[in-house]
Amino acid sequence: MARLIPACLASLILGAHFLRQGGLMMAGICLALPLLALFVRRLWALRPLQGLLWFGVFIWTAAALELGQERMAAGRPFMRMACILGGVAVFTAVAAWLLGRPALLERYGRKVPLPHRS
Repeated sequence: MARLIPACLASLILGAHFLRQGGLMMAGICLALPLLALFVRRLWALRPLQGLLWFGVFIWTAAALELGQERMAAGRPFMRMACILGGVAVFTAVAAWLLGRPALLERYGRKVPLPHRS
């Protein structure tokens, strides 16, 4: 269950981003999906959270590119911002990847085949 902690944190950070942009509905989804995955131990409850996090990687990357271009055009420093948003994107990607690991999938009811040994 420790694999869910990064996913919950990444989802909350993404929700804060949406809330700052005025996306109340998306912020609510970012809050609801981790709760659903925590309380409903079924694969159908885990997959939407994983999809949201992969979408979040796209959102963070797009935000980094957009803000970086704006800062470069204005002649302002951009490297710190790029490192921070890049780190958040990588953290979100790792959180999404962890949700697809066999140990967690087994806990959520999916039969994971054992690797073949020769």
